[in-house]
Amino acid sequence: MILKRVLCTAVAFILFLFCFSQVSFSARTIAKATLSGAEVVHSSDTLSITFSLDGVAITGVQGTITYDPQIMTFQTAKNVNDRGFQLQTNTADGDVHFVLYQTDIAQKLYGNKQLFTLTFKIRSSQQGKKISVAATDLVATNSEYSIAVEDALYSRTIATSVPYPTRLSSMGVSSGELVPAFSPTQTEYTLNVGYDVSMVTIDAKPAYSSSVVDVSSVTLAPDAVTRLYVRVSTSDTYTDYVINAYREKNPSIQESNDTTVTAISLSAGKLTPDFNNDISEYSVTVADNIEQLDVGVAMQSANAYYVVENNDKLEYGHNSVVITLTAEDEYSTRQIVLDVVREKSSQIKEQTEKSTYSIWGIVVVLILAVATVAVIVLLTVRLRKEKK
Repeated sequence: MILKRVLCTAVAFILFLFCFSQVSFSARTIAKATLSGAEVVHSSDTLSITFSLDGVAITGVQGTITYDPQIMTFQTAKNVNDRGFQLQTNTADGDVHFVLYQTDIAQKLYGNKQLFTLTFKIRSSQQGKKISVAATDLVATNSEYSIAVEDALYSRTIATSVPYPTRLSSMGVSSGELVPAFSPTQTEYTLNVGYDVSMVTIDAKPAYSSSVVDVSSVTLAPDAVTRLYVRVSTSDTYTDYVINAYREKNPSIQESNDTTVTAISLSAGKLTPDFNNDISEYSVTVADNIEQLDVGVAMQSANAYYVVENNDKLEYGHNSVVITLTAEDEYSTRQIVLDVVREKSSQIKEQTEKSTYSIWGIVVVLILAVATVAVIVLLTVRLRKEKK
């Protein structure tokens, strides 16, 4: 009986040691790496791939990221972890060797964490080719021992279709700044340049190398907006990017403030009093058939201008037609007011009078009719009383 108990205890102890060793071994090997990125990839895209590690008490990891340099080029590596890990990389053609380590061993990594992001540029005309980015030779540490980590793989096939074949990837100008800042989806901009800039050079690059870019080259007029076009096209479609470029006016030229008027012409009627530049109010009488009065103004300054208001729908009686004069400098202004009287013809007057008489006649007849009915009612009532 005692021997049996000893044997059972020994077996239990051996099983305990075996299980403990298995748990310890498993704990030493639990670490999993993943590479994640865009689901759909196109030629000429900028591709970001993130390296993540799922582990317990991790204090560092190292390995190699491999890729095909014939399909894509490596651009940058960025540390994105929030635990104070330091990232060092060493690049070779098709390989990015990395070491991620923790200077403070108390700051260990637990769970699944994103550690760093690699940025690649897909070469043009790679439609249908396969992208394979692998994390290999991975070894993690937990300050006591090293942990072997299985390789991780990111794999996609480059899409054969181009989503936006006529977009720009960048656009810059030789002078001034685009407003708003360039964005591939923003197609219209404004640009302000000084008077000394008569032409603007536009540097525009297509998002896809198969697209064609045509840039307009136009001399900018002073004190004016010139529309500059950048067309991105393929064989069957195109997109126009527009820059509204304003060039400042010549600072050496003094603009006139002259609003002098030399003559006013009318399509009907006559100014009263006679025209004089110093007079700002006139009266004009027109016939009843004049519904619109055309007004012409001759100004002494060739670059001054005028605007006529309230002259297109004349009513019977008084109409206030306003002429606003603006000098070349755009600041000096004044107004001339025409009191335009549209007369009624004698026939219209007679018709109006007849209508008035007719209305009064109807009113009188109605009053008489009401009075007659009232008299009849009163007489009827009186006769009935007398009979009684």
